[in-house]
Amino acid sequence: MLWGGLYWCTWDVIWWGAVLIIQILAQLVFAIYKKRHVKFPTALEDLYIDVFQTFAVTRQEFKALVHQNCKWVHIFPGDKYAVEGNTTVEARVSMLVSGTLRVTYRGMFLHDIKDKEMIDSPEWQSTKLKRGESFQVTIEAVDRCFYLCWNREKLQYYLQVNPKLEEAFKYIRGKDVMDKVYQTTINAMRRARDVRNEEEQISATNIRMGLAEEDPSVIYKCH
Repeated sequence: MLWGGLYWCTWDVIWWGAVLIIQILAQLVFAIYKKRHVKFPTALEDLYIDVFQTFAVTRQEFKALVHQNCKWVHIFPGDKYAVEGNTTVEARVSMLVSGTLRVTYRGMFLHDIKDKEMIDSPEWQSTKLKRGESFQVTIEAVDRCFYLCWNREKLQYYLQVNPKLEEAFKYIRGKDVMDKVYQTTINAMRRARDVRNEEEQISATNIRMGLAEEDPSVIYKCH
C-alpha cells in the first residue's frame, strides 16, 4: 500500500491492500473468539468438569450440547418426573444437574438419583425408541431440582454426527444403569431383613432380566 501510494500512485493497489488487511483482521478476531474461555453457570460448570471434561469434551462442544434441542427444567418437592404405567419413555432423555429425585415402584423405595446422574438411563438403554413404552417406576422430586432435558430422538441423531459425545454418553449411560441396579439391590437386601415375602422383593436379577427382555445385548454393553 505504501509503495502504491508513494511511488506509483496506484489506487487499485491501495484498495486491494486495504481489503486484505480487513480480511486478516476479521480472521484474527474470529480465531480469538473461538479460543475464548466459555463460561457456564455454577451448576453447569460443575457438571462439565466432573462428567464431560473427563472425555476430552471441549467447552464449545458442551455448550453446543446443552443448547441442542435441550430444555433447562426446574421442578419442586413433590413434582413428578414420571409416573409408573402412565408416562411414556421415548420422548425425552434427562440429566439431573442439582437436587435429588426418588425412584419408587408401587410405593416401594428403590433408590435416589443424585446430581450429575442421568434420570432415565435404564429406559433409554432398554427400549431403543420403541413406541408406547411406559415407565415402570415413579420418579419424584425430593427437593428443588434442576435438570437438562433433551428430545431423545433428536439427541440420538446429534450424537451420531459427534462420535466423541456419543462415546461419552455410552459410558455415562452404561455406568449409570449399573449404579442404579446396585443401589436398588442394596436397598432390597436391607428390606429383606425385615420383609420376608419374596414377591415384594426386587433383586438385581429381576431388573437385569427386565432389561434383557427388551434388548439382550444391554447386559454386555453395561460392563
